[in-house]
Amino acid sequence: MAARRRRRATLAGLLVGALGVLAAACTTSAPAAVGARASNSPARSAGKASSGKDAGGETTSASAPATAGSSPSGGSSSSGGSGSSGGGLPTTSTTIVPAAPPLVGWGATKAQWYANHTPDPLVPNGTGFWPRNSDGLDTYASVRFVYGRALSYVLNLEPPLPVSGAEHWVLDELPPDAHLVLARAEPAGAPSCEVMVFTSRLVLAAVHRNVLAVARSLDPALDPATIWSIQLSPISPGATPPANC
Repeated sequence: MAARRRRRATLAGLLVGALGVLAAACTTSAPAAVGARASNSPARSAGKASSGKDAGGETTSASAPATAGSSPSGGSSSSGGSGSSGGGLPTTSTTIVPAAPPLVGWGATKAQWYANHTPDPLVPNGTGFWPRNSDGLDTYASVRFVYGRALSYVLNLEPPLPVSGAEHWVLDELPPDAHLVLARAEPAGAPSCEVMVFTSRLVLAAVHRNVLAVARSLDPALDPATIWSIQLSPISPGATPPANC
């Protein structure tokens, strides 16, 4: 009996010692395990810290750091994406619009007119320009500049031309886009002139007017085969040309 009690006491002592060792081991290992778990995910720890309450009790937030292959705004980036080149610069297209040619005949500025016409020194006030015809008249006569542009003058033709030739002569005074929009003999019944109206996008842009051409023949009554002078002047778009010459 005494030997049995001694064995029980020994076993109880060993058991108590083992429990003590186990408790000590648990106490020392728990903090290390928590610390190791926190250090295994630094980004998550930083996210938790930044998304918690600040010192003033306000909720703060912070986005996770950008990773390779993503843009700061969260979208993915690509070197071959639409609208960007390999260097990341946007691609643009440029359309070059050619400048409109200057007016050198009807509607020309004074500088352009003098650069393309020779004044007749015998005509006062600079209203006549060569070439001079055999009858002593200048081809360009009674030239008037209105607001700095040649908007009124007479073409003296030598030799006389048919109406179709007179039409082409006026077109030569205008830009290439000019065309005839109206032609009729006036006055009705006993015509003494051919009234023509020309338009041009370039002329309209420059002076906001169409061109009125009144062609006359050698005879008082209109002879469509012998047009010898054409009076050029401005007319508003859509306006009715005069019925009398």
